[in-house]
Amino acid sequence: MTDPVTLRDLDREGRLLWYYCAGCCHEVEVPPLSLGLAAEVAVPDVATRLKCSRCGGREITTRPQLHLQPLAVLRARYRQNGRC
Repeated sequence: MTDPVTLRDLDREGRLLWYYCAGCCHEVEVPPLSLGLAAEVAVPDVATRLKCSRCGGREITTRPQLHLQPLAVLRARYRQNGRC
């Protein structure tokens, strides 16, 4: 079993942290260390510490930036699949 990816791992790889609110479909990509959390925090655990900046909801999902495509391309794909 491998350890979960941490904010430090993302920073080292030059990747962003993606988070998504299930309540209002707001999504954001941010530099992983810009949240003011410890670099050792695992990416899945970040979700429990955030609330949506748009609706204030806490139904947050966090993941490493997996795709190097612009966020607008990914948004269009989600909307085609009937999400939000």
